[in-house]
Amino acid sequence: MIEFIRTWATTQKARWQSELNSIQVEDKLVAEAGNVVTEKQTDGGWEFIRSNQKDLVMTDQLRMIQSVRRLFRYDPNARAAIFNMVKYVIGRGVIITPKFEDKKVWHVWRTFWTDKKNKMGTRQFEMVLRFFRDGEMLMQFFNKDSENKATWKTLVRFRDPDDLRTPPMEYKGDPQFAKNDVEVDPNDVETVLRYWFQDPYFPNIYTKVDANDVLHVKCMADSDQKRGETFILPVMNLIGQYTDWLQNRLVLNRIRTAIAFVRKIKGGSADVNRIAGSLGTSSRTAEGENKSNNIRRGTILNANEAVDYEFKTPNINAADVKDDGRAVITRIAGGTGQPEHNFGDASNANYASTFVAEAPFVKEIQYFQAFLEEAMFKPLYRRVIENAVEAKALKEPAEKDPMADDELQEAEKPPVKPGANGNGNKPADDDAEGEGDENPKEKKQAFEYQETEKEKFYGCDIQWPEIIHRDLKELTDSLTIQRSNGWVSDKTASETLGFEFTEEWRKQQSVRDMGDSPFDNGGVIDPEALAGEEQLDNEARQQMASLTKEQRAQVMAEKDPEKVAKLLSKFAAATAAN
Repeated sequence: MIEFIRTWATTQKARWQSELNSIQVEDKLVAEAGNVVTEKQTDGGWEFIRSNQKDLVMTDQLRMIQSVRRLFRYDPNARAAIFNMVKYVIGRGVIITPKFEDKKVWHVWRTFWTDKKNKMGTRQFEMVLRFFRDGEMLMQFFNKDSENKATWKTLVRFRDPDDLRTPPMEYKGDPQFAKNDVEVDPNDVETVLRYWFQDPYFPNIYTKVDANDVLHVKCMADSDQKRGETFILPVMNLIGQYTDWLQNRLVLNRIRTAIAFVRKIKGGSADVNRIAGSLGTSSRTAEGENKSNNIRRGTILNANEAVDYEFKTPNINAADVKDDGRAVITRIAGGTGQPEHNFGDASNANYASTFVAEAPFVKEIQYFQAFLEEAMFKPLYRRVIENAVEAKALKEPAEKDPMADDELQEAEKPPVKPGANGNGNKPADDDAEGEGDENPKEKKQAFEYQETEKEKFYGCDIQWPEIIHRDLKELTDSLTIQRSNGWVSDKTASETLGFEFTEEWRKQQSVRDMGDSPFDNGGVIDPEALAGEEQLDNEARQQMASLTKEQRAQVMAEKDPEKVAKLLSKFAAATAAN
């Protein structure tokens, strides 16, 4: 009995070991099959360290930044995915103008934007590039002079998100300290207190910067995430896999095209060696090689019955695998929300299909323009103005509390009398009977909210470049109609066409100051200063062209059409007398 149990146990152990070995072999085969693409780590091949947090752990965050920078530098698809977003979103650059009509405010902003230390003309593009590439843009404000006193001139510098590091415990010193390199309020994760930076040259030195001095714009992140994520995070592995696939195709093509032709020789090995030895060798051969002379263009081959030349077909079979590469490209395009032709595949593109494919992409660009306007450029403008207020160069306008204004509260009430149905509307049967009962002059106008002086003081208008110009003439005609109906201003129409309104106005003023324009006989006439121009007849317009600069100035300063006519008659008589 004991012997039987011992034998059974030995048999079971052997069977279990056999099953275990079989499972291990299967796992190895599966792993080897999976390693066809991922065994050799590519620039985009990296894995997450799993975490139950919404944010990436610090190790993943740093690896992500380093990997995407390497991809952006060396991989054409990664560069196309990121740089296309930059080009379409910001294009020729944004135009930012203060809302507040005060020369000092305009001077403060203009000084900041044109300061050669800030280089905002080019820095604005890098701000957007860092946002999409690194997943976040960090910019620090400096408004202290050499004596550590507040100054109205703001200086900005980028901070590298790769330097955001969690300091060791001896730097803690604050119960509100949080991990992931960004210190937040323990009761509100969206309230950032300070940022911790590691010195790139002295790793043992950490500095903390107050959150008010840092503009932190996060890409593809929720408001309660501390760090952003790169725009191409979902497709980084696909980009690496496409590079591997293309490299494999190149290796295969190189091998199959390495043999130009095969020389067949009838006879034994002695005949083969004899004919091969009679052929000349190339003078340019690698060490250890014996290479025959290459065949040049126009070479004539002499052969007899014993020698035959067979030119081999490479058999690359590219058509069999082209769909595999295109499938990866389409997934990259889908993951970034861009049309296929942005990645060089225009095989199925025509005007109609391209127009349809661009529609969601245009919406994506509009989304990022609206997001960056609120998260990046408006806070940047506000911070510059706040620094000037802190330095007492500007004075914030005082305003009353609108919630304490009884008149304002009364105006906010809807002007519609509540009806019998209780929802603020009259019953349908009462509409005809009540018509004309009230004096229209006594009706209160519906309240329309206007920006307060303080909102204008810290506010700005931002004009983004046109995303895609389909037809410049059609766009111009559309803007002309909108302008004539009062739907848009001259400034908006000008900036929509890609012109800087203030700069164009300066150029027009310069031409006016020069006198006669080479483009017409009467110089350039300001349409706003000459209010009665539309009422002048053709004869009066011809008279205007013959006037001197001083005479035109008097006519342009007069708004009454009758007085304009008298002036023209007076000047015409004087000209005839002379």
